[in-house]
Amino acid sequence: MKEKNKTLPFLTFRIGREWYGIDVMIVVEVLQMVTLNLLPGEDTIGMMTLRDNVMPVIDLRQFFGSAEPVYTLETPIIAIKGEAGSVGLIVDEADDVAFIDSTTITPHNDNNISATARHDGKVLFILDADILIPANDHA
Repeated sequence: MKEKNKTLPFLTFRIGREWYGIDVMIVVEVLQMVTLNLLPGEDTIGMMTLRDNVMPVIDLRQFFGSAEPVYTLETPIIAIKGEAGSVGLIVDEADDVAFIDSTTITPHNDNNISATARHDGKVLFILDADILIPANDHA
């Protein structure tokens, strides 16, 4: 008997014109911009507290080389918790949970992207979240 294709859940989000996905199982919450405690000279742009958990926040737009980002009260932050700890990820737009057919996922080990997938007529870059979590995580 032939095994059915598996579907895997990913939270999809946009940075610039590109679409990305992250394993929904590590997403803690999607929230709008909060007050950050700034960290000058660090890779992170600041620290935030979510559910009594202090975590670094990185701007994925800067991480992937986008132009100077604009911050508003509606700017989304995706809070994730992986094996390496917790981090907030600032993106341009948090979309929805997409169920991706495992047969459309292709491994791709380059610049924090673990795979690519096809979904709704677009290519999704699947991120390796544990690589994104700063080594000096405070969680």
